[in-house]
Amino acid sequence: MYSIGYKEVDILWEIANFKIADKNMIMKNYNISKTELSDTLKKINNLLNWEKMNYLLDKRGYILFNNELSERRFKLESIIKFTNKIRREIIYLFLILSEKHFNLTKFTLRFGLGESSKKYVRTDLKAVLKELDIDYAEYRESKNPLEIIKRKIPNFEKTRKEYLINLFIKRFEKSYVYYKEEKDKDGKELNYPSKLIFEIIKEELKIKDLKFIFHAFREFYVKYNKLFSVKEKYEIFIYFISNLYNEKENTRKRITSKNVKMKEDNDYKLLEEMLDKISENENRRIYSYFKLKLYRLLLKKEKMNFDITPKKSKEIFYNNTESLNIKIAEEYVYQIAEENSKIEYYENFERLKTLFVLDLEYNEIIKNQKYLKDLMQLSNIIEVTDLGELSEKLNGKNEKNFEQVFLISKSEIQNMIKNYSDIPIYFFKINDKDRFGRKTGKLKRRTDSEKQLTEIRETITEYNRIK
Repeated sequence: MYSIGYKEVDILWEIANFKIADKNMIMKNYNISKTELSDTLKKINNLLNWEKMNYLLDKRGYILFNNELSERRFKLESIIKFTNKIRREIIYLFLILSEKHFNLTKFTLRFGLGESSKKYVRTDLKAVLKELDIDYAEYRESKNPLEIIKRKIPNFEKTRKEYLINLFIKRFEKSYVYYKEEKDKDGKELNYPSKLIFEIIKEELKIKDLKFIFHAFREFYVKYNKLFSVKEKYEIFIYFISNLYNEKENTRKRITSKNVKMKEDNDYKLLEEMLDKISENENRRIYSYFKLKLYRLLLKKEKMNFDITPKKSKEIFYNNTESLNIKIAEEYVYQIAEENSKIEYYENFERLKTLFVLDLEYNEIIKNQKYLKDLMQLSNIIEVTDLGELSEKLNGKNEKNFEQVFLISKSEIQNMIKNYSDIPIYFFKINDKDRFGRKTGKLKRRTDSEKQLTEIRETITEYNRIK
């Protein structure tokens, strides 16, 4: 069986989902050189050949996916190899979560390696510790290894939270929750990196059924019907699973009369209904103090999302608290589109019927309306929706009335998409932070956005020329 790493799989999925990709954007997004991209494409084409599929087309600076895609034909997780890079990512995850020492023998087996390969895993561990400026002997001799890790990572709690959020966005749904397990010839379930990653998270956070909790939260968000981005949803989810078995957070504490009144809110009752299901399934009591803390976090997010001055919002729905949901965002985008219909568009550029997909909080939509207007110059908007509806829109049996998809987000959500249609997707990422998590200035954001817009326009032109 042919084996590859996450980098190749991620790039392949992005090209397969989007149908066309700018080579320069691939190199930038994955931080690889032209030579590395060439080597990666060779590996991907070898994989496609093994799957009896057509090679990727490499034309005029673009890469095109030249195959019909289906879930049955395209299962990749089981062929991802435990490369040393992936092993080191898993070791880093263990180090930031566990109060125990890293067990070389145990993880050598979990990586699918023989006893004789333990030295390679030890080398991986030493490499990760060295990056954290931690001496291997110091780590082994420490009675509390997690405290050493905390001292060496600035803003440890925030860094760990962001790491977990990004990990869940990239891997959780596509590679774990909805991934159908495969078995070997003896009927034994195959091990693969993403499975091990989330098994480690379950073990270290003491979670019994991570998938059950995820589905409970997903059902809750649908009923709650407030506009949260994927990142915000995972931020709340990560906070919950990180503290469910934390006795300092999920504990019996006195609650104030103000908080007692909050328990009468319909939204609180909706949250409590979900938490009670999780409590029963996990066989873990969830105290009112923790429930209210989670509810206040939801309210805080909601307030931040809709805390827009009337001058900026221009929204007739703004003061109607019962309407604070995705419909507001849709109406606002339609409003911008209507205003935009009066301006001049690019010459000799065909504006195709477009599905506009938003993975943004309402305040982010308001703040970034200029870029939405710019994108509208490249499209004829037929419908506006959120990321949760995209899969059904693309892969459902209903007739599609759109010819392309514009996806707008602040997060790296490419891996969450499964596009089995032949409709291209164009991704616009709002970059308000650099890769180190620092806020970027207005000039940098404007320059980056203008570059993205140019790349999208040129990619659309190229795709329409050769399709």
